[in-house]
Amino acid sequence: MTEAILEIPVLGVIERRVIACREWAENTRSLRGMKVNVRATNDQGR
Repeated sequence: MTEAILEIPVLGVIERRVIACREWAENTRSLRGMKVNVRATNDQGR
């Protein structure tokens, strides 16, 4: 009984961490994409 009760919160925490990592990875990708776009527009402006 106690093992099952303890496992549920741990799995929830792991899932939250995985989701947070995925969101962080997506945010960093979008930021990199924005930086690349800014560089491209700067090159075109010159």
